[in-house]
Amino acid sequence: MSYDITDLIFGNDKGQIYTGIIEEAIIKHNAWRQQERLKNYKLENAFHASGIGNICDRALLYQFLKRPSERKQTTQSLRRLDNGTYLHLRYDEYIKFSENHVVSNLHMYDEEYCIQGSFDQIILDKEELYIVDLKSIKDDDFVKISGNAPEGYYAQLQTYMWLMNLNCVQWQNKDKKFEEDDIEIKKLAKMFEKYSKYFPITKAILFFEDKDNQLTEEIRVILDVEFIENLKARLKNIKKCYDNKVLTQKNVNDKCKWCNYKKRCGGDIL
Repeated sequence: MSYDITDLIFGNDKGQIYTGIIEEAIIKHNAWRQQERLKNYKLENAFHASGIGNICDRALLYQFLKRPSERKQTTQSLRRLDNGTYLHLRYDEYIKFSENHVVSNLHMYDEEYCIQGSFDQIILDKEELYIVDLKSIKDDDFVKISGNAPEGYYAQLQTYMWLMNLNCVQWQNKDKKFEEDDIEIKKLAKMFEKYSKYFPITKAILFFEDKDNQLTEEIRVILDVEFIENLKARLKNIKKCYDNKVLTQKNVNDKCKWCNYKKRCGGDIL
């Protein structure tokens, strides 16, 4: 998804000179960054691993259809997202100095289920591979971290493990896509060639950094086969609705107030 200036809200309403200039530059930078991200995506229409948790099937269908979000982003929210980006850049540099580092920023996809995603890191510890996902969160949320991964993050990590294991099997079976002359595909194949003996991946780490004071915490997530099978069925059902040009069943709950598609869903508009 890309943005133009009309998609976002300017925070400058006081006639300030530099504020107006930099806010327009932030919006243009964000549009450029979105286009750069799209270059790594292999599937034009797809579910994204980072967005399948914590929302209903209809919202996922709207995402798949690339319907515009009804919640306008502000330049303040874009700067907040950039703070998370800098967290990833820092940890990408840190992990290079560890012998446990396997790979960073790897893109995966599956055409059958129309899903793709890019995870942060894989590490090897005591003969076991772990997928690592990095999160930068506010202090108010950091202090609430318990032993269980939040619903959306749990779904994200389960999807990463599923896709990574599936891609490894496809590589072992000499799937034709690994013959493509593509940087991301070559990166996957190189990793499998060296580390396939440690597959399947059954563990992941959700790593949090408090953006206010840099305290850290981690939660471990174990591969949940039942969750993945339910997810597969869910995605197939949504894709069937997409193919038949019909809406999924409406699921009204307390999450609706945060939904990006409240008006569209309320009017039962495809």
